[in-house]
Amino acid sequence: MSFRAILSLPSMVLLAACAGGAPPPPPVPGTTSAPPGMTVGGPSDAAFAIASAAPAARTSAAPAAVLAQGLKETSAWFASGMTAEGPAFTATLDAKGRAKAEVTLHAGTCYVIVGFSPDGKVADFDIRLWKTAKGSAPSLVAEDGDDDTTPTIGKPPICPDPDTPYLLELHADRGSGDVAVQLYAKAR
Repeated sequence: MSFRAILSLPSMVLLAACAGGAPPPPPVPGTTSAPPGMTVGGPSDAAFAIASAAPAARTSAAPAAVLAQGLKETSAWFASGMTAEGPAFTATLDAKGRAKAEVTLHAGTCYVIVGFSPDGKVADFDIRLWKTAKGSAPSLVAEDGDDDTTPTIGKPPICPDPDTPYLLELHADRGSGDVAVQLYAKAR
């Protein structure tokens, strides 16, 4: 390889890395989104396998008072101007325990998903949203991995097109106890 060829290879790599237009927007703290079309999970992916094997969360039109109040206060901050859609999902999780809920997000509607666990219970409550559309491998769409009791997905809101099925994973990363998750929606 000549000296000229050695110099052109890094130049080509640099050009390839810089091509493609504007850089993506910076991530929102606590939320991780997979790039469009990127499959992070799948049938053989351990993370999705664990999430899909979790027991189903309970649906509750009126969760326990402390959970309902926590969802109300958290949604006032993260889902302002949106209304609760459907029942809340609740679970009692052991440390490192999981629960799941199957949800469909509808076209023409934007969503924020808010979770809550009372102080002193699940000290690190996380949620993940997995796209499970037929004909494609499941993929991780978003997660809130902040070390807190109020996980939120949808900063900015998720606005699917068309109607899309998802698996919502609830995870007690540290601590154990009662948790609740509520979808909030508004027209696009």
